[in-house]
Amino acid sequence: MLRRTNNWGAKKSRLGECGSADDVNNYFATVATDNNYSRVKLMDELSRQTSNTEAMPASTASYTPDYITIMLSKLQKTSTGSDGIPYWFLKACASELGVILSRLINFSINSGVVPSAWKHAIISPVPKTQPVSGPSDLRPISVTPVLSRFTERLVIKDYVSKPVTRLASSDQFAYRTTGSTTCALINITDTVGRMLEESKYVRFLMVDFSKAFDTVDHLVLLNKLQVCHFPSNVLSWLVSFLTDRTQSTTINGVSSLIARITRSIIQGSVIGPNMFVAYIADLKAIGKTNHLCKYADDCTLLVPELCDVSLSEELEHIKKWCALNKLLLNLIKTIELIFRRPNINLEILPDCIYGINRVYCAKLLGVLIDDKLCFSQHVDYLIKICSQRFYLLQQMKKQGLSNECITIVFTAIVLSKLLYALPAWGGYISREQVNRVEAVLNKSVRWGLTNSRHNFDDMLSDADAHLFAKCLFSNHCLNTMIDCPTESSSQMVLRSRGHSFLLPKFKYERTRKSFVMRALYNFK
Repeated sequence: MLRRTNNWGAKKSRLGECGSADDVNNYFATVATDNNYSRVKLMDELSRQTSNTEAMPASTASYTPDYITIMLSKLQKTSTGSDGIPYWFLKACASELGVILSRLINFSINSGVVPSAWKHAIISPVPKTQPVSGPSDLRPISVTPVLSRFTERLVIKDYVSKPVTRLASSDQFAYRTTGSTTCALINITDTVGRMLEESKYVRFLMVDFSKAFDTVDHLVLLNKLQVCHFPSNVLSWLVSFLTDRTQSTTINGVSSLIARITRSIIQGSVIGPNMFVAYIADLKAIGKTNHLCKYADDCTLLVPELCDVSLSEELEHIKKWCALNKLLLNLIKTIELIFRRPNINLEILPDCIYGINRVYCAKLLGVLIDDKLCFSQHVDYLIKICSQRFYLLQQMKKQGLSNECITIVFTAIVLSKLLYALPAWGGYISREQVNRVEAVLNKSVRWGLTNSRHNFDDMLSDADAHLFAKCLFSNHCLNTMIDCPTESSSQMVLRSRGHSFLLPKFKYERTRKSFVMRALYNFK
């Protein structure tokens, strides 16, 4: 218990090094404030869109007391917002609150106005890097009132989600029902393999935006939302939610003074992710041969050797898009990596773009990806992490934790690490790397850290089969990648198959190692 208290004290001390609560809150508020903001222009544009002859008519919200009661009773544990009303109170008193809250929520949505009490957020700073050297190393997570988040979920589910999903298209893998970091990584690695079939190298640009979520301009966002065709009252409600907001920051139990903000999509809100997806949806690669993949604000651009638009031109296009949409491109953190065929002459590789750092390995969505697409450094990283956590598990075992509990902890902190995004990288590693992972898994059994013996090949096969089964559904984000033309019904079928897709042809084994190729060939 004493050790836990000391660690908590150390954590508080690290945040304290960023300054007082007022200092941190002022920094966050400065980032989320536009000096050229005009509320009048925003309201005028809203009025123009809602009164336009092509505007969608208002949609009447009519949530019944019974429905609100049922939804309240399903509330999960969550932080209490600025109004001080905890989730457990709403859940325990769901039947008593159903009538009044249904009226309040219906009135708010139908009138297009969000109560002012719902528009104050308590900022909980989360470190982005270690050690924390200043407020810029902190991520501002807004804790809004539980009732606000509850209403946001209703608005998202019934009015916002489908139009935004259609707008986002297939290049966005975040905040989608079937989207995940694994799918985004598979999209990238498979595309690289296909490009290397024709080109000797592929240039890979990892684009970094500075404070992307906190600098979203509301007027620009409103103009982008026109294509979603929201009901007029819902559009007004969304604008009301984003405007006239205030925030305060709490550090070490001390709260700052209240500050006003004029931009941002409010990190930590339910509305925020959908609004950002809509904001960045029109950022596209301009070359037909090039490929842009997004995971929230993590944008990656692939440009093959044989391209119709160069990487330099694509970067200039991104810069212009950022200027137009009032986002700042961070060239210092934007990096380039070149995937290439084995044994090619390095002299044919293009020169670096001025101001962009070129690397041979980079961390993308939690996975270390290298220029040879062999993931050896990722395996090194995993083995290092697992070894550290084995020591922790040994200490817990010495303290008398039961074998059953040790197995549960092992699954949570070791096995989950190995399984993370496994279909995206597991097929690329060499047999030597597989043996190294196997040695770690065997050690866990010898040391009595788990009751089950795990095999890497079986883990990969199970993960591939599980994901491939999901990909067969037309609404899955990877379905278009595996949805090759089906075989002609006139062809003779000699045996039953797992799918009816044609098997894509390939020249290089690296292409065959991608998840899409493995799945189509292994489950044929």
